[in-house]
Amino acid sequence: MLRSVFKGLRRFHRETSGAVALLFALAVIPLSLAAGIAIDVAEISKAKVKLQGAADAAALAAASVKGIDDNARIAIAKSYIDANLAGQPVGAVGAPVVSVGQGALTVEINSKMPARFMQLAGFNQHDLFSKSTVAIPGESNAEIALVLDYSGSMNGKGKYQAMRDAASSMVDILTDEGKNTDSIKFGLVPFSHHVYLSLPGEYVVDEAPGTTWTNCTQDRKYPHNVEDKAPVASNIDSLWGMSKTNGYGVGAYAVCKAYPRNNLVVKPLTNDADAIKTQLASMKPHSLTHIALGTEFGWALLSPQPPFTEAAPYSDKETKKYMVILTDGVQTEKAWGENKSHTVVNGEVNLEEMCANIKAEGIHIITIAFDLNDGWTENRLKGCATSLEDFHIADNNDQLANVFEEIAQKLFRVVRILK
Repeated sequence: MLRSVFKGLRRFHRETSGAVALLFALAVIPLSLAAGIAIDVAEISKAKVKLQGAADAAALAAASVKGIDDNARIAIAKSYIDANLAGQPVGAVGAPVVSVGQGALTVEINSKMPARFMQLAGFNQHDLFSKSTVAIPGESNAEIALVLDYSGSMNGKGKYQAMRDAASSMVDILTDEGKNTDSIKFGLVPFSHHVYLSLPGEYVVDEAPGTTWTNCTQDRKYPHNVEDKAPVASNIDSLWGMSKTNGYGVGAYAVCKAYPRNNLVVKPLTNDADAIKTQLASMKPHSLTHIALGTEFGWALLSPQPPFTEAAPYSDKETKKYMVILTDGVQTEKAWGENKSHTVVNGEVNLEEMCANIKAEGIHIITIAFDLNDGWTENRLKGCATSLEDFHIADNNDQLANVFEEIAQKLFRVVRILK
């Protein structure tokens, strides 16, 4: 019985083998076409990336040179395009169009990418187009406040050294190794449980007008600590400082001695990139964490309101303002809140309210959670950032270096590339 079944199957195979082969051959055609189209699409995508990269590089190179005329800029851009696209599989590149106007340089590149497999579907070539517009130096400015956590936990694992090196590298990238500093200012706010700085006496509790006060401070009374309003000498709640008058114990300033020793001193906005790097190289961590206080003074640096005077007005459309906030820990210091309450929770709530107010003024906030194992604080930093892309997580020193480089490259493009 089984023998007869097997004989029947063999006979069926012989009689249908030709039909199976035909069906297989017919199926191969669309399968091969689909695979070929996928290859074409991948090659086209790579070509687009190369064209856009060449346009961006050429525009940045030509626009960043100072003291040359428009024709020289155009020549530089075209030479960069030729160098970057030489031998690259980007199809037939037409003559690039480079123009200068309204304080910016524009590069446009067209290319015809031949199709291979897609010709079977009637497509012989693909028209590719890339455009990059970059501001010429002097036409745009940037103010960047670096709000950096120097609490004691940054001593471990070489973390503050990694932060120092990464921040210094960012300064180098944005200033082209110190060559272009006219249009960019940096400020430093090293924070732990206090912030140490110099202020006019009229902005500090129990200090005389016309004097300069230098010491450490906690935050102002709520809601002054989440707003951008100038201190008023007659309103103690609007002033900084730590004295018995505004709710601190006698001898509160005794804890401040370590700040100048560790060079944890606020540095207002400056074009002196070398001074910023020198201070970064000398600062060392100390004590606990007050993220909201650091953010409060980062805003003060970027604000045209007193106590600082270095920032451009918010109405200055040629100046872009940025705040980079980095912390490796949770809020551990008390802050002033509603009804003059003084709690750690106030600091957490104040950070959220303050970030919303800062962003409402057009300041771009970038946040970094560095070796931070606290979901609540990470969420606050994420909400504080201007966008999800502006929130970064760095779990170790190498990742932190990459994050700072990414931020630097992005800021360079945002400040320089207009569209």
